[in-house]
Amino acid sequence: MTLVELIAKDVVDATFLFGQTYLIILLILSKNTFFRSPFFYFFIWTGICGNISTIGYILTVRFPLPLERAWVFKTGYMLSSFGVTGATLGKLFIVIHRYVVI
Repeated sequence: MTLVELIAKDVVDATFLFGQTYLIILLILSKNTFFRSPFFYFFIWTGICGNISTIGYILTVRFPLPLERAWVFKTGYMLSSFGVTGATLGKLFIVIHRYVVI
């Protein structure tokens, strides 16, 4: 893989991570009562967990680490696993909530 491809992946990951974080913060700070429904609480939870998963993935895959820094890999792997599990549970709760509302 060329250096340009690696930089492009890092830029895309960072850009989308920043954008999603910005949108989640806007939803959290919104005064509109529409965004205070259980659906949006689960939506925000899923987004936060997705961001945690992305950060964990970046820590484990993007950086070549020496053996002395193995704790960074383990921490990134834990973050990624926690984020994916949390996002999946959030999506499950969204589906259950939508089913109950119908």
